[in-house]
Amino acid sequence: HARAALGSLTYTRAAALLLAASARAGDSSDLDVARSALDVVADSVEAAAVAGERDDPPGLVRAGMLRNLAVGWALAGEPRYRDAARRLLGSLLRDLSGADDRAVFADREAYVIGSVLEAAASTGDSSAERSALTALDGLLAHAYTSGRGVRHVGRTRSAAPALLQDQVQVSSACLAAYNATGDPRYLRVAQDLVAIFERDFADPMGGYFDASGADPAAPALADRTKQVLDDLLPGANAWAARVLLQLADATGDAGYRRRAEATLEAFAGVIPAEGLRAASYLAAAQAVLPAPSPPR
Repeated sequence: HARAALGSLTYTRAAALLLAASARAGDSSDLDVARSALDVVADSVEAAAVAGERDDPPGLVRAGMLRNLAVGWALAGEPRYRDAARRLLGSLLRDLSGADDRAVFADREAYVIGSVLEAAASTGDSSAERSALTALDGLLAHAYTSGRGVRHVGRTRSAAPALLQDQVQVSSACLAAYNATGDPRYLRVAQDLVAIFERDFADPMGGYFDASGADPAAPALADRTKQVLDDLLPGANAWAARVLLQLADATGDAGYRRRAEATLEAFAGVIPAEGLRAASYLAAAQAVLPAPSPPR
């Protein structure tokens, strides 16, 4: 069942939650469970590196697997995880080197770029890091405008309506780039995008709508939704909380952390019944809780 489920991003996010829990608790039994999931990922890399029939877009699944393997290498020091991650890096970088006239799905492309940047840092692959930074710079040039945010861009260069997932994933990729390089322009873009989703997407009752209220093409307020569960990509509100927590760490501004906590609180009542699809939410929630006592 695990190998079949590996064709979905949801499985990779659930594996990421296990890894985060084991790192946080420092408990070898937790790490053993996480490694069982990670072994399935590592054993499936060769198949994943070849585009095949999957429920979810193969590039997104490979990106999720890559994040797992990079974290697993950092936690366990198991060379096979590092080597499997490097094979996936090559596969994903080929996906990112498309023609300039292609349609740009900013959220998907940014998730892959962020995955490559985080994994390149973990595995020490400076070439992959440079390639991912080039891809990110190209994405920003095509799809980002300061003060207006990020949009999908069609082959005819027409822009789609503003979506929360685009702002969240591109800001996350920019934070990964900032962590890798220290270049303040990436931090500025991330802060600008967070200001935009606070201005245009925030619900006064908590969390963020998936479409901008400032966009004339957006659905009426009653029809706008707030996505928190993982699907083709991590849940947008869950990932928004992750971005806010990372910005709090990067800037020392506690206001970002308070906004992350408020976002998580807005969905706390619906999460317990959601199973694997709540993995990204639970990982973000775990990050705001007090660290557990070390095992005796």
